[in-house]
Amino acid sequence: MLYRGLTEYCLRNSLTLEEGASSLIEKGIDNYWLMVYKFKKRDFEILRENFEVYRKDNERLKAIEAQNEELKSLLLKEGASTEILKFAEKSSAKEGGNRFETKDGAGEDTSEKKRLLRLELARGTVEKLNQFLLEKGFFAIDAIPVLIKYGLSSQDEDDLRVLKSEMEKELPKLDVQYTVLRFQIYQYFKVNQTLTMRLNILLAENRKLKEMCRRYGILNPGSKDEWDEWGAEKIGELYSRYLYVKRP
Repeated sequence: MLYRGLTEYCLRNSLTLEEGASSLIEKGIDNYWLMVYKFKKRDFEILRENFEVYRKDNERLKAIEAQNEELKSLLLKEGASTEILKFAEKSSAKEGGNRFETKDGAGEDTSEKKRLLRLELARGTVEKLNQFLLEKGFFAIDAIPVLIKYGLSSQDEDDLRVLKSEMEKELPKLDVQYTVLRFQIYQYFKVNQTLTMRLNILLAENRKLKEMCRRYGILNPGSKDEWDEWGAEKIGELYSRYLYVKRP
């Protein structure tokens, strides 16, 4: 398939096999970096959405923990003995859930016969290719077929020029923002993961402390917090987000 695409490209553009391969490799290198930029832009938007989710979860989880300490302090001031504050904690719900598994694909179609091509590439192409291989740590034998595919799938030249101009202007700033955001997300994830491991205990403690505070008359009977309504569905959502996945 790749060989056919290469030969058809050469015929359409009246090029020799070497000229066509050089042209497509250079296009492929440009297209590779443009695709990396497009994917990074997409990933950055996903990171921003995740950041907001993690940040809000962090606020709620830390608020439960802080409220427990505040309620304990209020009870102690009202004369509740330390013995009252030592709860016989019930065993928390069994932790578990579905594991996320990935299956290997069926693999590439190997029915097409492989062809070994020996091509003499243009000097400028060789220099660009060597620089690309150095930056990415690829071997030429692996990279060249991929780059030719990228070259064959290149978009309209005008669209590519616009995207390349945007990339040259925006990529340095995007790289910095991307790195900072990933670090912030990682920090939130680790804290949220630790708090989620204790979530059942924190919620049980919170509800017991509120019950005691109402009996002592130091908490409005009608007062409610968001987490008062958290049940198995919400807890399962947080478990799935922080305990059953690899860190971001």
